[in-house]
Formats: sequence, C-alpha cells, structure tokens
Amino acid sequence: MMPFYKSTSCWRKEKSTCKEKKKRKKKRAIILPAPKMRSNMDTKQVAERSSLEALQRRSLVLEKKEAIILPAPKMRSNMDTKQAAQRSSLEALQRRSLGHKKIRADMVENSEGKKRVREGQMEVRERFQEISKEAAKLKEKTSKISKQSAANQLRLDLMFQIVKARAENDQWLRSFLLKCFLETS
Repeated sequence: MMPFYKSTSCWRKEKSTCKEKKKRKKKRAIILPAPKMRSNMDTKQVAERSSLEALQRRSLVLEKKEAIILPAPKMRSNMDTKQAAQRSSLEALQRRSLGHKKIRADMVENSEGKKRVREGQMEVRERFQEISKEAAKLKEKTSKISKQSAANQLRLDLMFQIVKARAENDQWLRSFLLKCFLETS
C-alpha cells in the first residue's frame, strides 16, 4: 500500500515544483546571454569577438564544472552608437571635403597654368608681330637697295659706254648716252 501523502495531489505538486527547480537550474547553466553586436563594427570583428567570448565561457564552465552565469558584456548605449555613427559620418564628410579641397586646388592651379600659357602665347604673338613688321621693313629696305644698286649699275654702264664713245670719237653715241645718263639721275 501506498502511503497517504504520496497518493494525494499535494505530493504531485511537490514533485512538479522540484522538477521546475531542476529545470531552472539547468536553464541558468545552459542559457547564456548572447552578445549584442555594435552597429559600427564590421562582420569580421563581430565574428572574432563572439568566438573569443564563447571560448572564454566554455573554458570557465569546463574549469569549474558548474553552471556559471557570466555577466553580459557592457554594451554601448544608444547615444554612444549614434555618436559613433555621427563621428564616422563626420570623418567621411571631412575626407570628402578634403578631396573636394584638393580638386579645387588642382583646378585653381590648372586655371593659373592656363593663364600663364595664354600670357605666354600673347607674348609670342606680340613678338611674332614685331618680327613680321621688322621683316616687312627689311624687305622694303632690301628692295630699295636692290633698285638703287640696279640704277647704279645702269649709270656705271652708261658712264663706261660714254668714256668708250669719247675714246672712239663717236659724238652722236656720246651725246645719246649722256642724255640717257642725265635722265636716270
């Protein structure tokens, strides 16, 4: 025969509460808080961190052979992550603005270089115009000189022919050549 206390519903309640206590103990030992990921960490860092934490927990559990509840790792507050996100976006903005500044500086240098090239081209054009003017003047002078030398050559020829006509006593030729000589001068 069964004892009275075992046959009552009271014993069943005690038995169920014992089971619940055991389950609670097991839950404490098995369930560990999962580490929360930071929003600004990349996946590689998260994987390394979570694997390190898991190894640390396992080694602690194996060493003591008891269920130990490890405290959850300190997480940054929402404000910290917002500030970190703002900081990283600020840094990106600064990098972008630095790039823009470099581009602007390059553009300014390029425009200054273009101005210098234009100024150099203007100087070259002015020099070329001066040289072409001088060349035109020199051409005029050379043409004048060549005309004068041709006229001088003609006069000399006429003078020699006049002297030759005198030597030959040809009066008609001498008077004709003298008339031509006086017209050319």
